[in-house]
Amino acid sequence: MLGVSYSDFEEQSLNSYYQSETISNNRYVLYYYDSSDEASKEIQKEILKFFKDFELLDFYLLDTSTLELEVSNFGLYSEPVIYIISSNRVYEEYKGITAISEFIVEYSNIEFDYDLFEAQHISSYEEILAIENESYILYYYLDSCPHCIASKPYMLPWAFTKSAEDIYFMEGSTVPNADQKPTELIILNSGTPILVLMSNGKFANEFYSGKKDVLNYIDEVGDGDIIAKELLLDYDEFDEFSIDYFDTLTISDNLHFEYFYSPYCSHCEAIKQELLLFLDGLVNIDFYLIDTSTADGVSKISSFRGTPSLFIVNDNEVVAEYVGSLDIPNFIENYINGEIDLSIYE
Repeated sequence: MLGVSYSDFEEQSLNSYYQSETISNNRYVLYYYDSSDEASKEIQKEILKFFKDFELLDFYLLDTSTLELEVSNFGLYSEPVIYIISSNRVYEEYKGITAISEFIVEYSNIEFDYDLFEAQHISSYEEILAIENESYILYYYLDSCPHCIASKPYMLPWAFTKSAEDIYFMEGSTVPNADQKPTELIILNSGTPILVLMSNGKFANEFYSGKKDVLNYIDEVGDGDIIAKELLLDYDEFDEFSIDYFDTLTISDNLHFEYFYSPYCSHCEAIKQELLLFLDGLVNIDFYLIDTSTADGVSKISSFRGTPSLFIVNDNEVVAEYVGSLDIPNFIENYINGEIDLSIYE
C-alpha cells in the first residue's frame, strides 16, 4: 500500500473540468487536487489509500495544475477538494485537508440504513406527485415487512449510487391517511416492497413488486440511467432518417449529421437515449442514422473506424467528427449550450 500513486488511477483520472462535472448522471466522488500544491501533497497518501479500496461509488480525479484556461462550474477554490456529485451538481463538498480527512472517515464507515436517505424520504402522497423530474423512482416499503427487510441489503447500496433526485423513499406506516391513495398511486396497493417509476408526478405504467422483481430491476438497470420504459426512444422511431448503405457523403449537399451505430455496440447503447433525444429535438439541420451491422458497402469517410461515430457533413465533406461515448455527449452538451456554431456552413 506504501507505493500507491496517481498512476494507479489512470482509468479514473480525467483531463478537464467539463468532463469531470458531466461524466455521469449517477452519484459519484470527484477529487480536485493540484499536484504542485503543498496541501495536495500532504493529503495525497491518505486520500489515495482510501480510493484504492473504495467501491461504494464511482470516483474520478483531476489534477487542476494541468488546466490553464478552463474554469470549473463549481466555483473557485485554492486547496484540494472532494465533491459528491448528484445530477451533475454538487451534493456535498469537503474542502481542505481537515475536511477531506473527515470525508475519508465518514465514507469508510457508511452503514446502509434508511436514515442514510433521510433527505430523500417523502412523507405524503402530495409530495411525490409534485416532483418535476422526467423519470424517478418511488420506493414504497414497510419497516416490518419481511420482504422489505430481505431486499434492504441490495436496494440501499444500489440506491446510494444513484443521484438523490432520482429515487425517493416512502415508509407506508408513516404516511398520513395512508389508505386514501390518489388515483395516480393506487398501484401502491400491490404490496411491499414496491418500486414505482414516475414521470413529472404521474405513474409511468411501470412497477416492480416483491423482492424478486425489485432485485431483478436493480440488476437490469445496474449503473445505467433511471428512465421509465415508456419514455425510452428506439432507433425504429427514426426509420425515415435511416440509411441502409455506407456511401453517405452524397446524401445531401446541405449541412447535416451522420450517426453511425450498431445495436450490438455497448458504447452506442450507453449514449443511445441522449443521442436520440438530441436528434429528436434538432431544428433546421437534417440528420441520418446508419446501422453498421446491416448497412451495405464500405464507408467513404476515410476517418471512420467504428461506432459510435457522429460526423458533421457539409457540401459532401466531413467538417467535424466526434467518436466514442465521451466525445459525442460532450459535443451534444456544447451544442445545446450554444458553444458550437455551425452557422458558417449554412
